[in-house]
Amino acid sequence: MNDDQPGQPWGMCAAFGCPLLGTLGSDGRWFCFCHIHKPSSLNDAITARLRGPLSHIVAATLDIRRCGASFHQSPETYRVIQQRLMSAGRRDLLLGANGADCSPHRPGRPIVKQWVARLEGVLIASCAELEKPERQRTQVQTTLIAGPKTAAEFAEAARKAIANSPRVLNEREPGDDE
Repeated sequence: MNDDQPGQPWGMCAAFGCPLLGTLGSDGRWFCFCHIHKPSSLNDAITARLRGPLSHIVAATLDIRRCGASFHQSPETYRVIQQRLMSAGRRDLLLGANGADCSPHRPGRPIVKQWVARLEGVLIASCAELEKPERQRTQVQTTLIAGPKTAAEFAEAARKAIANSPRVLNEREPGDDE
């Protein structure tokens, strides 16, 4: 996947240092679901978030994908994921927590593929927060404007000014003969 990307192991995201798998292609490179279609200026911030406060969720998604979304062959992996999420204080992300990850056709029976999709959704939402620009003021504070402020007010003020101004010297009054 990333044969031309120095420093990144094969199969990993093309964003340098990203711990996630490169699963989506763009411009001949493979990116993870958090880095794809994001400005390259955010790569370091996204990677830092994935390696820092979200590392327990990243590790859980990687472990689930390594198992092929089935824990029949390695139940200890499931226990490790549970322990990791609980120690991070994220019980809400456990498999089937609060009825999540369950099929509508088989309530009470969570599906591992839906669980990993929910975990990845949390990662995407958290990284999307980085993309929101800080709100900048669009109005410049100024002083009060004296006089008309709109075109209609300006037109009315112009009519009044013309009506109150002294007559132009070139105009002749009717009956004025020189």
